[in-house]
Amino acid sequence: SSKAPSNHCPSAAAPAAAPHAAAAPAAAPAAAAPAPGAPALGALLAKQAAAQAADTEAPAAADASTAEITKHLEELFGMAANAPVDVLEIRADGPVYRVTFNVRSSSKTPPTTVFVSRDGKMVFQDGFDLQERLTQMRMEKGFADCMRQAGLHVYGLLSDEATRKQLAEIGGFAGAIFIDCSVGKENCARLGIKTYPTLEFRGKPEAGIKARNYLESLTGCK
Repeated sequence: SSKAPSNHCPSAAAPAAAPHAAAAPAAAPAAAAPAPGAPALGALLAKQAAAQAADTEAPAAADASTAEITKHLEELFGMAANAPVDVLEIRADGPVYRVTFNVRSSSKTPPTTVFVSRDGKMVFQDGFDLQERLTQMRMEKGFADCMRQAGLHVYGLLSDEATRKQLAEIGGFAGAIFIDCSVGKENCARLGIKTYPTLEFRGKPEAGIKARNYLESLTGCK
């Protein structure tokens, strides 16, 4: 006889087992520790790469047009002088533009030169050659230091025009040998100084402005 159908549902077949995963590669041997104080090479390379990327990504500032710079400078210095200004020349000079202009109402004043950054954003009114200025300052300092060591002093008043001319004759480091009689009154009184400027060398005072060549021959300093 035929079998009665069963009310029991057969269970779903179990999923097939996943294939075995590939074996993980063997761990690389540990790198030798760097010597104490030595930077890690990887860190250095990463730092250099980041710096190079930053340099590459930063766009260079575009040069401003000379016409635009001329227009702005004529307006700026024209307002400052309260008179029309004409740019006589504008030319590239290394990383800047050298601009020469003149004030129309001032025929006796020589043309003025300023320096403008190539992007037109910065103006420098005192452009100078670095090595030339450095050489000049070294010479002025050496001259003043030599006279101080030789025993030369200059007495005077900063408010006195003749004193200022004497200091200008000595150079930018004249303060090394200058004594202001408005401050050191006892020193000036001791020498009986009544005329400004007065030079004192080895106890002997001499009144009046002295030329540089006289100071050189007096002290042996150059």
